[in-house]
Amino acid sequence: MGFVDFPPLVDPSTIVARTASIGEGSIVNAQAMIGAQSRLGRFVHVNRSASIGHDADIEDYVTLGPACVLAGQVTLEAGCFIGAGAIIGPNVRIGANVIVSAGAVVLQSVPPNVTLRGNPARLVRTQTIGYGGVAIPVETRKTFCS
Repeated sequence: MGFVDFPPLVDPSTIVARTASIGEGSIVNAQAMIGAQSRLGRFVHVNRSASIGHDADIEDYVTLGPACVLAGQVTLEAGCFIGAGAIIGPNVRIGANVIVSAGAVVLQSVPPNVTLRGNPARLVRTQTIGYGGVAIPVETRKTFCS
């Protein structure tokens, strides 16, 4: 009595490279693009017209806002929230539970549990809990700040 499998839901207007993978329970909305060798974890939500470049690694429970752009080789750790129209530059690692505000431009890697906004993106808050009071537990990891 209940769901056992959570297949990903992908809108037919989405472009997904043959070498990309989409985890269980993930949702990919209309006109999104997912580049070659990209990996979406479990329960990722990709909003309409979002663009994910090649070799991206999107961990579990990440939300991508409408029309955001991820360049090549971007890593988004668990629980990130990327706002509408935000741009993440190439080779950038975004720590777990980070909130990137709408329209922000992130060109350097950032540690977990912070909020960024602006162009260029600036740290505006350090938080102990994630978006909306819910955080994905994070084991001790190396910080990848430039």
